[in-house]
Amino acid sequence: MINTIDTVDAGPNARGAVINARICNDMNRARFTAAERAKAETFADILREAYINEVRINFRKTMITLKVMGNIVRDKWAKEQVLAICKERGYKVRASEQGINFNLQKV
Repeated sequence: MINTIDTVDAGPNARGAVINARICNDMNRARFTAAERAKAETFADILREAYINEVRINFRKTMITLKVMGNIVRDKWAKEQVLAICKERGYKVRASEQGINFNLQKV
């Protein structure tokens, strides 16, 4: 099941928002173990098999978010497998105007 979220355009502050997001991402990367980062990278590889669009890994304080920039499916079967993995492991899936977010909670 995919939930939808609303996003707000940063407008004239977009450049500052991007810089802040990159700095926070680098700082939050240290909050996760090497095993958790490897799990996120492995899941990102699975997403790249299912979707054509770019996959970004964002480290937050309490979770790792993998964002698929857009929603163009490369392989329908692989997409169904991704959603089954998410349901099995308890990952949250949310859709926005920018793409699809997969949230991996910190253990």
